[in-house]
Amino acid sequence: MNKLKHKKHFRKPIFIITVIGIILAAGIFSVFSYINTTNAKNVTDRTIEYIRSQCIRYEEITASDLAKSLFRIIDKTQEISRDIADFNDCSIEKLKEFVADLGVTGVIVLDENGTPENEYYTDDTGYNVWQDYIKQKKLTSVAIDTSKTYSDRLFSLPYDADSESDYCYDFAAVTRKDKKGVVFAYLKQSKETINNGQLTLDSLFSGFNLAMNGHIILTDGSKVIATNNDLYKGKTVSECPVINSFAEKSTNDADFVRITDPYGAYYGGMDKCRSYYVYVYYPTKEVYIGSWTATFIFTTLYIILFLAASLIYRVISVRHMREKHITEEKYNEKLLKSAEEARRANAAKSDFLRRMSHDIRTPINVIMGMTEIADKNADDAERQAECRENIRTASGYLLELVNDVLDMGKLESGETYLEHIPFDLYEMFDEIAVLNGHNLQRKNITLTFEHCENLHNKLIGSPLHVKRILMNIIGNAIKYGKNGGYVKVSVSESEFDEKIPDTVVINITCKDNGIGMGENFMKVMFEPFMQENDQARTFYQGTGLGLAIAKRLTENMNGKIDCVSRKNIGTCFTVSLPFETDNSCERTDRSKVTVGEISLEGLTILLAEDNRLNMEITEFLLTNEGANVIKAWNGKEAIEIFELSEEYSIDAVLMDIMMPVTDGITAAKAIRSMERADVATVPIIALTANAFTDDKEKSRSAGMNEHLTKPVDSSKLKSVISGYTGKKDLTLRECYLLAGESYDDLLSRLGCDEKIIYNAVKEFMLDLHYIRLLRAIENRDTETAFKAAHTMKGISANLGFTKMYSAFSLVTEELRSGNIEKAAELMTRATDEYQKIIAAFKRCMLDK
Repeated sequence: MNKLKHKKHFRKPIFIITVIGIILAAGIFSVFSYINTTNAKNVTDRTIEYIRSQCIRYEEITASDLAKSLFRIIDKTQEISRDIADFNDCSIEKLKEFVADLGVTGVIVLDENGTPENEYYTDDTGYNVWQDYIKQKKLTSVAIDTSKTYSDRLFSLPYDADSESDYCYDFAAVTRKDKKGVVFAYLKQSKETINNGQLTLDSLFSGFNLAMNGHIILTDGSKVIATNNDLYKGKTVSECPVINSFAEKSTNDADFVRITDPYGAYYGGMDKCRSYYVYVYYPTKEVYIGSWTATFIFTTLYIILFLAASLIYRVISVRHMREKHITEEKYNEKLLKSAEEARRANAAKSDFLRRMSHDIRTPINVIMGMTEIADKNADDAERQAECRENIRTASGYLLELVNDVLDMGKLESGETYLEHIPFDLYEMFDEIAVLNGHNLQRKNITLTFEHCENLHNKLIGSPLHVKRILMNIIGNAIKYGKNGGYVKVSVSESEFDEKIPDTVVINITCKDNGIGMGENFMKVMFEPFMQENDQARTFYQGTGLGLAIAKRLTENMNGKIDCVSRKNIGTCFTVSLPFETDNSCERTDRSKVTVGEISLEGLTILLAEDNRLNMEITEFLLTNEGANVIKAWNGKEAIEIFELSEEYSIDAVLMDIMMPVTDGITAAKAIRSMERADVATVPIIALTANAFTDDKEKSRSAGMNEHLTKPVDSSKLKSVISGYTGKKDLTLRECYLLAGESYDDLLSRLGCDEKIIYNAVKEFMLDLHYIRLLRAIENRDTETAFKAAHTMKGISANLGFTKMYSAFSLVTEELRSGNIEKAAELMTRATDEYQKIIAAFKRCMLDK
C-alpha cells in the first residue's frame, strides 16, 4: 500500500517536469532563433558596409593612381640629384647610367638660370622639346627654393599640345644637391600600361571570408560585375532569380528578408552604394543551425539531468527515514550540550556579578561611611584628613576597577585599536614615575629606571597600550612591595629581524623584592579576576585584571611576557615588544634632559563643560594653581568666546566632548579653522569621560593636542597644560634664548634698539601668512602657498629666526618648482619650528 502510494506520488512530478522541459525547449528554440536572426542581420549589415567601403576604395585607388606615379618619378629624380652630388659627376655617361638604373626615359641637368649643362634621353625628345615647360616659373623656382619639387603628367606630346597619343609623360623637377640648379627627369609610358595597372573589384574582394557560407553579388544595375557565387558570374541582373526575389520582397534597403531561387531559400539584405548595388544572403539552414543545436543540447542535458534527479530522489527517499532518526538523536545531543553551556555561562555570569558586586560595593560602602564619619566629626581636622584619604583610596580603586573591566571587555570583543604613532620611551618612564609617586611615597619604595646605552628610545607603536602594560606590572610591584623596598626597571634592545630594517625588540624588565607569588598561582596568574589571596580585595590592592590585560595587550602587539617569582623574595617580569624605530628624531641623551618650572600662574584658560559639578571641580583645580578661567557651557559658547577674544589672550582650551548645542569635536575643528594668528598654536585639550583609543583618534583628527580622561588627576592636568604654556613675563632676550636663537647677534646686525625689535616680533605674532600657507597647501593652491611661504622666509630672516628661515626656505623652493606634495612633507619641520617660536614669544608679548 505504501509503495503504491509512493508511485502515484512520484508520477505527478514526472508529468510536471516533462511539460516544463517541453516549454523550456520551445522557449530556447525561440530565443536562439531570434538571436540567430539578429546575428545574421548584423553580419549582413557589416558585410554590406565592408563591400561599400571596398567600392569606395576601388574608386579612390583608381583616382589616386596618378599621384602614386608622380611620387615615384619625384623619388627617382631626387635620387639622381643625390647621386650627382655624391659622385660630383653629371656627364652624359653618368646620366646614361642613371637612366638605365632607374628606368626613366630621360634626364636633363640645368643650372640656376635654366640653361642645360648636360642631358641624356632614350626617345626623340630632349631639352629642345621640353624647354617650354622647363622655362615656366613654377619649374625654375625649384632652383632657388630647395624645399620645392614639381611634378605632373602630360597626356599629349610635349611639342604638340593638341595631338592625341597612345603615350603619356610623367615628369619631375627637383633642386640639385651639388649646386644651385635643377634636375629634370621624365618617364614615357603607354596608356594601356596605366590602365592595366589598375585594380579590379574582384581583386578587392579576394581573401574576404564570408560567414555562414554566404554569397555576395555586386551589380551596376544591369549586369553582375563581381560575385563569389560562380552561378551568377558574367550574367545580367535579369538572369539572376535571387536578385529578382530581393526586388519582390524588399521595400527598404535596410530590410532583412527571406528570399528564394531555384537552388533553395535564403535570408539576406541589399543596399546601394554610388553606382553599385550590393546583395548579401545566407542559406536558411546556416542561419538557424545555432537554434537547432542549442535545442538539441538542452533537450539531451535535460533528459540526463531528469534521469539523474529521479535516481537521486529515489536514493534520498530511501535514506530519509534513517537520516531523520540520526538527526533527531544529534539534535537531542545538541540540546543537552547547549543546556550545559548555558548552565556554565550562567555560572560564570553569576561568579562575575558576585565578584563585581563585592568589588564595587566595598569601596562605595567606604566612601559613604567615611562621608558620614566626616560629617559627624566636622571639628576634628585629623579625623577629617583620614576620611578624605580613605575616600580617595576607595574612589581610586573604584576607577581602576571600571577601567580594567572596560579594557578587558574591549580585548575580549576584539575591538582594541592599536595606534601606529611616534613616542619616546624615556618620556613614558617619566610619566609612569609621576603617576606612581603617591604610592611610592606612601610605602617608602624606591623606583629606579636603568637605561641601556645607544638604545632606540624614539619608537613608533601604540604608546597608550605600552604604557598600560607597564603601569599594570610596575603598579603591581609597588602594591605588593614591602615597605622600604625597591622596584628596578631596566631596558635593553635586541635585533628583531635582520631582513626587516628599522625594527627592534625592546626588552623591559621590572624586578622587585616584594611578597612574590607561589608556583600554583603563577599557573593561573594571567586569567581574569585571579588573585593569590582573595583577602587582597579588602585592602583594595587590585581587581585581578591587571596581569590578564597586560598579557592580552602584549600578545596583540606580537610580543611576549615572562615572569619569575619566589614567595617572600620577589618577582621579575620581562616584557619584549617589537617596534619600528623613529629615525626622524635623534636619540635623546637623558643626562641632558632638564625639566622646567611647572606652573599655571597667570594663565587664561577657556573651560568648555556642560556639567555643573564637573565645571566646579575643574575650575577649582585651575584657579587653585593661579590660572584665570573663562567658562563656556557648550561648544557653541566656546567658539564664540574664542572668536571674540584678543589674539593670544587665551593660553589653553579645555574641551569636553559630549556637550549640548555643539559637541567638543565640532568646536575644536571650528576654532582651528578660524582666520587668526593664534589658532594654529593654542593648545586644545580634550577633557572627557570617553576613554577608548578610537575616542582619542577622533580628538586628534579634530586638531586637539591631548586627550585627558575624567576623573582627571590635578597633577596630571597641571603638567599637561604647563607643557604647552610655561612661565609668563619673560624678557625679549629670554624668549630668544628659549627659542634657541641669538638676540645679541640680531641687535648687532640690525643696529637698532630693543623697542623696534619688540614691535617687529609683536607684528609677527599677529601675522596670518602661516595660516594662509597651511590653507593654500591643503587646497593645493601652489601660487598662494608660494607667496605665503616666501613671506614667512623673509620674516624669519629679518627677525633672526635661523632655524625657521632654513625650514621655510626649503618649502619655498619646492613651491617655486610646483612640487606641492614635497612642500607639504617639508611643512612638518617648518610647523615645528614655527610653533617653537610662537610658544617662546607668547611668554612675553601679551603682557607688555
